[in-house]
Amino acid sequence: MKQLVLCVDLEQDDIRSSVPALFAWKGAERALQWRHTLPWPSAALNWFVRADVQTRTVLGDASWPLRHLYPALCDALDLGDTVGAHPHLYRDGPDGWRNDYADPDFAWQCAEVALDAHAAVFGAPCRTWRWGDRAGQPSLRPRLAAAGVVVDNTAEPGRPPLPPLDGGAGLPPSWVGHRTEPQFVDGLVDWPVSTVALAGVTAPACNRHAAVPVGSFDAINDHWLHGWCCDATAGCDDTAVDVELLVHGSVVAVTAADWYRPDVAAAGYGDGRHGARIGMRDEWRSLPADAFQLRAAGHLVGLFAPPNDDRTGRGAESTVMPLPMETEPEQFARMIAVVLRDDASHVTLAIRSDALLDPTTAAALDRNVATLAGYTADGTLSSPQSLLTLAAPLLRA
Repeated sequence: MKQLVLCVDLEQDDIRSSVPALFAWKGAERALQWRHTLPWPSAALNWFVRADVQTRTVLGDASWPLRHLYPALCDALDLGDTVGAHPHLYRDGPDGWRNDYADPDFAWQCAEVALDAHAAVFGAPCRTWRWGDRAGQPSLRPRLAAAGVVVDNTAEPGRPPLPPLDGGAGLPPSWVGHRTEPQFVDGLVDWPVSTVALAGVTAPACNRHAAVPVGSFDAINDHWLHGWCCDATAGCDDTAVDVELLVHGSVVAVTAADWYRPDVAAAGYGDGRHGARIGMRDEWRSLPADAFQLRAAGHLVGLFAPPNDDRTGRGAESTVMPLPMETEPEQFARMIAVVLRDDASHVTLAIRSDALLDPTTAAALDRNVATLAGYTADGTLSSPQSLLTLAAPLLRA
């Protein structure tokens, strides 16, 4: 049985909005209420409350978020949850608040704000930690441990990634090469979130061919190559068929076209479960769009094209990622199935509180929770666990 760990970042609703709006924490409030709807009677969640130089500056009090959420956080603690810190590295400059990954001294200033705020409100050291925006900062682990932090739940750097999307300083850590097992290092337990490579989420072939294929090759983006296909002779019923991806004329992948496509359903093609998604690979990333062809398996003519080319150049950072808790339910189900096949001892998932503000995203989150609960019911996953409980054996070793 893998251990299930659920982490929730409690933040303001929009970190880039106007200063008055930075006092809006409706998503955080809703997340703490949502906790009581979970289907696990013995669940223990891990909360991480935003506090850093930006929140202290804008809100005027480093402890404001913790005091604002204090009654609900106390209820969560009574249920066995943990409450930790979640500092971001936003630094004020001529063009506003931007991430500064390049300056460990500034990162420690943010850390001290979070540590002091936690101690002021709870009267005890902060024990669980999640840097915002996967800031990493491995060099600061010994200082965090000396301050009382027991578990760091931040992503570790992999290969050098691209510059931050917000135009900040330095390079954010990478998910690529992300390890899977927690380890005791520099005085604390470094506990990784679960990651998944989209290439592994590509559906296997179903070994059924369309006699008269209909469909199209629709788009190429940083994550996927998209299209759809069904068999016109079967009236495009609910039976999936295989499609092939060709690169420079050679078949490089075969997959079942069985993802749900609402637009395909709306056009009258069966139940719409005829979408094809093939995870982008490193060796294809820089190829021109005309290097690719999507065709029905067993046929020589490609599906209707050309596809839209929506790539932004984000590279492998777009295809190796944490399993997104609030993603569309079908994608989540396929991703969690991939994660459950690996050798990791745990499944550790994270969500930001503002996801609860969007009704569609909140509904997807509830469906994904139901998927996880199904794995708990069949013995594949534990109920959600406290990081402090799971880290205890590593601390004693």
